[in-house]
Amino acid sequence: MAFISVLTLISLVLTFGLLRFPRLAEIHFDRQRGIVYTWRFGKIAACKFENLGFREDKIGLTLFLYGESKKHESGYWPALFGLQPTGKAHMNSEDDNTFLMAQLFAFIDEGKQAVITGESFQRPQSKTYLYVDKKPKNFDSRLEDILKRDDALPDIYTKHLF
Repeated sequence: MAFISVLTLISLVLTFGLLRFPRLAEIHFDRQRGIVYTWRFGKIAACKFENLGFREDKIGLTLFLYGESKKHESGYWPALFGLQPTGKAHMNSEDDNTFLMAQLFAFIDEGKQAVITGESFQRPQSKTYLYVDKKPKNFDSRLEDILKRDDALPDIYTKHLF
């Protein structure tokens, strides 16, 4: 009986956690301003295209943006954002990552006409989340503060292992 109670409690806690977890905000590539930005749980992360770092591994592609951080003295630290080129959580091949990187950099260099060959493209959003991670308050001013400091980003992610 105690075992079933423990399993029920664990199930309820995990279910509550899953229901409370929002659909994360998309990563935005703004070609006009030459920046990448997103937010997660009220914290903003961004950088200019020239300071964007990335790492490729079997999970997919990891982008390094400069984000707000209460844990660090400066108030900012690299934030890692994973992209899965195939939708698989693991075992993505180098070819999968190469195609994703080619698409990203083609968009950064030439715009959406280099990536979207049809009239338009709209992927339907997942309906498995109860709510979306909302855009933080004072977004524009906080974004500008990050972009003023993001020149430090390449030095940080080359000196530290992430």
